[in-house]
Amino acid sequence: SSSSSSSKNAKRFESTATATMGAAATPAATPAAEAAASYSYSAAPRSNGSPKSLGISITSGMLGRSGGRGRAGQAGGGHGWELCAVFSTLYTYRHIYLRAGLAAFLISFVRRARNMLTPLQGAAHAMRVDVIGLAVAIGYAVDSALFPVVGYLMDTHGRKVAAVPSYLLLALGTLLLAQADTLAWLIVSTVLMGVGNGLSSGLNMTLGADFAPPAPHTGAFMGTWSLLCDAGGALGPLLAGTVLRHSSLHYAAALVAACSTLGGLIMFFSVPETLQRKH
Repeated sequence: SSSSSSSKNAKRFESTATATMGAAATPAATPAAEAAASYSYSAAPRSNGSPKSLGISITSGMLGRSGGRGRAGQAGGGHGWELCAVFSTLYTYRHIYLRAGLAAFLISFVRRARNMLTPLQGAAHAMRVDVIGLAVAIGYAVDSALFPVVGYLMDTHGRKVAAVPSYLLLALGTLLLAQADTLAWLIVSTVLMGVGNGLSSGLNMTLGADFAPPAPHTGAFMGTWSLLCDAGGALGPLLAGTVLRHSSLHYAAALVAACSTLGGLIMFFSVPETLQRKH
């Protein structure tokens, strides 16, 4: 009887050890997967048109995508899968990207290009470095002062009420910048561009959140939207600098002003108002 009880105890020990080793071999849930499971959706309910928990939505959507890829992505096909996902998102929501996305691309293009053209125009007219810095600082001060005003304007009267004038003021300020040969005119042009840029504060991310689809596509949409905006910001100085190298600052400013005007027209005629007012 003692030998039979010993054999039973041995079998019980083996089964316990096997279960323990199996549990150890199973990977525990990663923080990314837990975060994706806890915060899988973000864009939404919009009572007054402004998205709730936008940061959580973008991060959680991306974490959910990376967690859902599994071991197949880690085996070597992850980058190809992500690239296919970007193109798939672009195609699925092409009607949004070709309108609102193009407008966001153009405003990013103009913003970065004007940052390059302003000091170059001052240097072209032999202005001192501190004088150029003063003009730029005044423009940014006006820009920053409009942040709270624009937030209220977008949430009460609509996105387009602030967006369309911003495109037109940026275009006008850029054209005036090309003619600024004194400090006074340089300051006037930077103030105009500052007002225009200030009116579009937060526009890109607000529109992206407004147009974002529900989960599980929110993260992919917002990631592709941010990529489109960043591409505009990268191409702005590049194309303006290329035109400036082969011609003059007047032509570079005209290019930037034309892109800004085009963005305003797209925003006015093609992009629907996304503010949802309470009735």
